[in-house]
Amino acid sequence: MGNWIPGDPTLVAQILKISSAYSPPPPEGFISPMAWGVESNVIERFGAAGIAPEKISCDRDTYTFNFPGSPAEFVAAFRKYYGPTMNAFAAAETNGREADLQRELETLFNERTRARARTRPLSLQLSCGLPFRARQNRERNRINRSENSARVPRVAGAVLVLITAWAR
Repeated sequence: MGNWIPGDPTLVAQILKISSAYSPPPPEGFISPMAWGVESNVIERFGAAGIAPEKISCDRDTYTFNFPGSPAEFVAAFRKYYGPTMNAFAAAETNGREADLQRELETLFNERTRARARTRPLSLQLSCGLPFRARQNRERNRINRSENSARVPRVAGAVLVLITAWAR
């Protein structure tokens, strides 16, 4: 399972930070999905499900988004496929701030892009696993990556793979 780390200076945490400035506050009692990026929370949640802490492994890992277009096209893909960004654009549109959000995200993506021919920003994630499922999940992720890459832009496939690996 791959989880984005809250407050991290890499791409996804910064996308969420920018998006939250344009979005309405979450409902009372909302628990952020980013809490899964905190190792102590992961251990606590799996522990509540009866899994011993020594059976849980967590490692910080770098994920490189590999998008074949420009940073502006990458923002467009996030706007179309990534929920928090979709919500931020919807809210920004109603407040007349859509261009500001677009500009902020394009600036972020331009700053994080390492190669000009492709958009390749890095993001840090907390990879967590349970030993008895690790091989099965790795195989499932490999299959999901190849299936998703044929159907949706790579940026959306990357996010979907992380969610799919946990949801199954």
